[in-house]
Amino acid sequence: QAEQWVKRCNITTWHHPIMMTLTLGRVESRAQVQDIVGHFLTRLNTLVFGNAFRRRKTQCRRVPVIEGDCKTGVRVHVHMILETPERIPLDSFAFLMGYCWRAVPSSAHQHHIEPVRDDGALSYMLKTRTKDPFVEEQAKDFFEKYGDCIDANNLHI
Repeated sequence: QAEQWVKRCNITTWHHPIMMTLTLGRVESRAQVQDIVGHFLTRLNTLVFGNAFRRRKTQCRRVPVIEGDCKTGVRVHVHMILETPERIPLDSFAFLMGYCWRAVPSSAHQHHIEPVRDDGALSYMLKTRTKDPFVEEQAKDFFEKYGDCIDANNLHI
């Protein structure tokens, strides 16, 4: 079922998609991670779209996935695929992404950005090695298996 969801997402039709990994500082909850990511996205969309974001909620398409916690021993980080706006060069957009992330107070100021070459990036983001193994074993469907890691609050496709 993960493959079906990935196909429906079809990031290969997006304009120059970029994968960004955001490393967070100390966080206490998933809600806090979502708030931090939301803060980053508000900064980015305001910078890129200005009044169109404020008035009409024009924004970048993206798929964010939260990974890591104290149980898995992996530092909390977020993998996110974002669509580059057509009017902005890829390298300029990548610079703006880094600039906005460093401005977020709860970020660890660490990020990694690379262009997406195929739809394998979504499969990578949904990998299970850093997810809760109990959830993976007991899951009956895609959203039960991956729903805890997909950041639905900040998803925009």
